[in-house]
Amino acid sequence: MKNFHVILLMGFCVLVVRSAPFVFSRKLRLSDRTRSALELVPPAVIAVILASAIATNGAAAAGTGLHLRNPYLYGMFATLVASLLRSNFLSSIAIGSAVFTAARLAFIA
Repeated sequence: MKNFHVILLMGFCVLVVRSAPFVFSRKLRLSDRTRSALELVPPAVIAVILASAIATNGAAAAGTGLHLRNPYLYGMFATLVASLLRSNFLSSIAIGSAVFTAARLAFIA
């Protein structure tokens, strides 16, 4: 029963922390510079996750993940090109995911 209370308390803490920005967002006024910096956080997080996946994929077999049979490389390059050509972040992710899936299926066969 003690573990159940700990889990409930942890869930409550997460709820409070995650809901605070929504509750206080009307009262908080951000400068344009801060707002534009915060808009760049999601692409930066995705870039860090992808960079680590690209660098470590297949590391045991090839010594590094940077080889031509790495589908993450193709997905990364497709996302990079799509983001340079398009201003829509979601479509860039969709294009990169589609190229990654195609490359992964091509390398399995």
